[in-house]
Amino acid sequence: MQNKRREQIKKSGRFSISSTSAKTLLSVNFIPLVGVMFFEWSLFSIMLLYWLENIVIGFYNVLKMLRADGISAEGLKIGGKQVKSVAKLGFVIFFVFHFGIFALVHGVFVFTIFGITSLSGTSLVNQGTIPWSEIAWPDVSFLGILFALLMLIVSHGISYRKNYIQNGEYKKVSAAQQLFKPYGRVISMHFIILISAFVIAGLGYSVFTATILIAIKTVIDLFTHNREHTKMSMSDMTY
Repeated sequence: MQNKRREQIKKSGRFSISSTSAKTLLSVNFIPLVGVMFFEWSLFSIMLLYWLENIVIGFYNVLKMLRADGISAEGLKIGGKQVKSVAKLGFVIFFVFHFGIFALVHGVFVFTIFGITSLSGTSLVNQGTIPWSEIAWPDVSFLGILFALLMLIVSHGISYRKNYIQNGEYKKVSAAQQLFKPYGRVISMHFIILISAFVIAGLGYSVFTATILIAIKTVIDLFTHNREHTKMSMSDMTY
């Protein structure tokens, strides 16, 4: 009976938009589409927003680690060394440093590949170094990006409140376990996004190709969001 119930939860949760957090996530993912269709957002604007979402995810993961009240870190290994009892603050500092480097490298990649060019239109990848006097900074709708960023903060905040706090997910995970949780979602999502962006850059950027990119990101985002919270719901069930 429990096995059947687990399968039902697993299958229904993959692309469900019944929860408030999933609906909010879906709505926020439509903002770049509006930007592309009505405000001439560039490919760089989309990639910049998706990179900024990394920072939002990292911020809320720090809050989750500080609130985590689950099982101990017994058995966890970092750098091949056994970790038995480490203060939450230590894990938070490690995460901020490690995730910060990851976000920085990703950001440099986004700016150099999709953003900064020379006045002649050549990217850093093709030309190498570009003198400051010859740099052409990307055209970005800063107000649009700022609005979308604020909506991302609200969306992830709703998920944090509804799923992590009200649904008691913080009771099922330790700070040590929560430390690693964002990486799977972020890395898989942005790897596919970057591959798609390269394909679009090669084919030519248009409303149609941008819509495909946004649709791919939205589907991946919804799937990973639901999978994460479905696993936490299933953790209450025992065989």
